[in-house]
Amino acid sequence: MNRAKIIVSAAIALIGLQAAAAPGDLDSSFGSGGQVITAIGSGDDRGHAVALQSDGKMIVAGYNHNGSNNDFAVVRYNTDGTLDTTFGATGKVVTDFGGSNDIANGVAVQSDGKIIAVGTASTSSAWLFALARFHPDGSLDTSFGVAGTGRILTVIGSPNPGTKAEGVKIQPDGKILVMGHAQPVGTQDFVVLRYNSDGNLDNGFGVGGLVSSTTSTNSDHQDIALDLALSGDGKILVGGYSTGSLQGGYMVTVYNSDGSPDTSFGTGGRLFSNEESNGMNQVHCVAWQGDGKILIGGIKGTGASQDFCLKRYNAAGTADTTFGTNGFVVTPIGTAADVPSIWHCRATESWWRWASPTMPTPASPTSRWCATMPMAAWIRPFETLAG
Repeated sequence: MNRAKIIVSAAIALIGLQAAAAPGDLDSSFGSGGQVITAIGSGDDRGHAVALQSDGKMIVAGYNHNGSNNDFAVVRYNTDGTLDTTFGATGKVVTDFGGSNDIANGVAVQSDGKIIAVGTASTSSAWLFALARFHPDGSLDTSFGVAGTGRILTVIGSPNPGTKAEGVKIQPDGKILVMGHAQPVGTQDFVVLRYNSDGNLDNGFGVGGLVSSTTSTNSDHQDIALDLALSGDGKILVGGYSTGSLQGGYMVTVYNSDGSPDTSFGTGGRLFSNEESNGMNQVHCVAWQGDGKILIGGIKGTGASQDFCLKRYNAAGTADTTFGTNGFVVTPIGTAADVPSIWHCRATESWWRWASPTMPTPASPTSRWCATMPMAAWIRPFETLAG
């Protein structure tokens, strides 16, 4: 089988795999021996998300510590791993929202080539969803956001430290979906916001452009949303987990295109499951298949015994018993904790891939963007997936 090149990003990791190489081999045509390390500044630099442009160039978003606080950082690489110097002055763009801690966690490319980075911006007393949009050359898009700044800050309910935007998707109509967790009313919940292409919240989505889902009204619980996916018919899939009195449970929700719960899925549009009562069982990545089935990837087990796990659901939210054991597959990678944090599916491929950010402790306290993926699981094709 001809395996296409893929790029995945997790924590501070980025990897290229060559079509002719065996699964998991580093691509020697990418960077130096398949690896690229990029210093943004003199402080810690971390990449949290990756997006591919239609021309094959790679965009990585994260943050740069400037010596006193963190700023959004976006870097673009050519297909061979060299910095694309047509982006910003040096292939790197750093953006300050004026707060003390600006961290990008998600990135997406629009059909017109503009780049959306999302994450969190905070001050000493407030934590907000933060968005920035860039032209293909790396300059801020002044048609987006408030007063031509190219940036947006959104307050959601009580702006506590649990407020965090984790991911972004661009709808075919150009509207922007941003997913994460916040405290809209009382407890920390899954939240999804939809913005129009100019950066204003879309009042036709949920209530004032926002929808939320919760596992419990218990005051000690926290719902952590980590990934979202769009189906071909516009439905929105969000996955994550809950802590507190319901520790060890994962949650998956499906919304219709207007933000209402998809009541054909699970119970009232959501599933909450505790696969192992004494463990942290979390969903870190989600994907739709082309046939409407749903894949969730995450953690099963406790402490150092955590392992990769994968579950497949039918469109209605019932376990797909034709997959693994009752729809469930557990894959131990080694003797330590195995934590997947990135999912990559492409409609033109019949392989799915996930990877762990587990990395060796660096020799110095200064981090850099790094092109090494030390732990990955590959599973033979079972059907073509929709990206």
